[in-house]
Amino acid sequence: MTMVKPIPCRKCKGSGTFMRASGMPDSCSWCVGAGVVEGDKATNDARKARQAEFTRLYPILMELAKKAPIFGRTFSTSAAFDALALLADKEPARFIKAVASLEAGHPRVVQALSDYYFANR
Repeated sequence: MTMVKPIPCRKCKGSGTFMRASGMPDSCSWCVGAGVVEGDKATNDARKARQAEFTRLYPILMELAKKAPIFGRTFSTSAAFDALALLADKEPARFIKAVASLEAGHPRVVQALSDYYFANR
């Protein structure tokens, strides 16, 4: 999943390696030697907004999972949370409906999201 376009790393200036203070070359820890990092300002802001939305939805999902009769609750809850990301990427209209169902407190939405994840991963 690519959310932001790559830009040259500031630490290594796009080479993937940098010189330590001792003079020894080392691979860049910021870009992991790739020479590029994700991040112009607009796409980083979009990524942060998406992360904030998922952070807001996680406790709601966990509360509904406690009420829902799910076998293997932890695994199904993780799958349901991953399904939200799949929906956001593949089917934004269904993502909006799933969020509305979560906010309304429908306990079966956790199972439906979990099933969606296993069918579309």
